[in-house]
Amino acid sequence: MSARDGYAICDNARDQVAITIKARPGAPSVGVVDNCDKTSTLTVSNYTGALLWSTGETTASITVNSAVTYKVTQTVGGCTSEEGSGTASLESKPIASIPVGTQDCSGGITKFTLTAYTFTTGASLTWSKSAGADGSFSTTTNSPTVYTPGANDKTNGVTITLTTSLNGCTNTATTTLKTTSAVPITQ
Repeated sequence: MSARDGYAICDNARDQVAITIKARPGAPSVGVVDNCDKTSTLTVSNYTGALLWSTGETTASITVNSAVTYKVTQTVGGCTSEEGSGTASLESKPIASIPVGTQDCSGGITKFTLTAYTFTTGASLTWSKSAGADGSFSTTTNSPTVYTPGANDKTNGVTITLTTSLNGCTNTATTTLKTTSAVPITQ
């Protein structure tokens, strides 16, 4: 082909175009910690880019008060990852208190009846005593329990602790017991 045939002569050189294909970043990992106060903290790991949560927040950790699934993405070099997610679990501490029954001295042995008071169905419980206490419980995992003070307890008193647990949340209540003795009045 030539210019005299009525066709233009074109240069066959081609423009070179460089194409860079960026790898899509991986989805961030999300860890969930129940704060036992009806909130959860979700924390991202395994990320290098800018974060964006489904809540609009851009920090590595968020504290939430709704039991739903929260999603997060990361953007690296203009590329956005798949979503990482975590579901909040809004647990609260089981409620614990210790109503102490009256001191029972029948048979010459002092005993206290301790009742675990909790509003939280399904909570487990454990009774314990202060260091140096030498008394004994009738049971350490049920309620009520009867605590019989030892010699040290009668002299120094004893602190009893009730620990309740449910869904990974714990709470404690304490009470101090001190024996009293009745001295006969003579006239």
